[in-house]
Amino acid sequence: MENANTKATWDLVKHTPHYKYPDNVIRVTDIVRAGRATTDPIAISADNAVCISRLDSQRASKKGIFGYGLLVDDETADKINKLKQLPAIPKPDTKTTITWKLSDRERQIIDKLNQN
Repeated sequence: MENANTKATWDLVKHTPHYKYPDNVIRVTDIVRAGRATTDPIAISADNAVCISRLDSQRASKKGIFGYGLLVDDETADKINKLKQLPAIPKPDTKTTITWKLSDRERQIIDKLNQN
């Protein structure tokens, strides 16, 4: 009986999709997850990052990055993403995942950041 009620309630609630961003897009939640894995401060240089509110691939669907994000160089992205994976934080249980991709323009910005 309890499982039937739980399933019925689950089906009535509108579930928002889970968004997956490229590794070079760092959001506040990524920094929080990375911060839980280390006692060292996490520093991202302004020379290695650009503040963005949405990816070019999100424009057509009129979506954006909640709370903004940073488009960072490959080295910074690797550092943050390695730290993020250390503590296992449960992911939301959603039915839909939408994966966003970097545009050529955003890839060029990352290449310029990599040169710094």
